[in-house]
Amino acid sequence: MWLQDSKAKIAASIFDNESNKTYSPYTCRVNADWHTCEMLLPADALSHQAYITFVANKQKPGIVQVDSIALAQYAAYLIQRRGLGNMKPTDEDVADQTSLHAVDGRIPLPQ
Repeated sequence: MWLQDSKAKIAASIFDNESNKTYSPYTCRVNADWHTCEMLLPADALSHQAYITFVANKQKPGIVQVDSIALAQYAAYLIQRRGLGNMKPTDEDVADQTSLHAVDGRIPLPQ
């Protein structure tokens, strides 16, 4: 999911650097300025180093390198939690973090 300041249609894809495979979205949608693309990846790909590419017609592509999709998702979660202050994580937060740990052991188990 990303927020953009342009009306140009931007698509995202994920390149798994370890398996040398590219994953394209099966659906993309726009809600106001929020753009979302959903992709299906095998569980083992979630712990691989990857490149997320953003492309638009007649534009230079943007590339973001991540150590793993799971770590990137965990980092986004930590940013979200920081904005919530000392509010206790929900049961769903705990389950999500436990699932992320299962695919990438670098992510700590919830406490």
